[in-house]
Amino acid sequence: MKIALASPTFPASIADGLASIEQLSKKAALQEAAIICFPDIDPGKATGLLAKRFKNELFF
Repeated sequence: MKIALASPTFPASIADGLASIEQLSKKAALQEAAIICFPDIDPGKATGLLAKRFKNELFF
């Protein structure tokens, strides 16, 4: 059994995050992975808001 470990890039939007997940899923399927493991926090709007908050706290 093949297990794929996915590491999506940090997206600019929910749509970008979903597109990245779709692309990584297709790539894993082409390599015959039975299981795809994604990070425990899927990149998306909430993580984008957190990134802005931390950026402001660290650089201002």
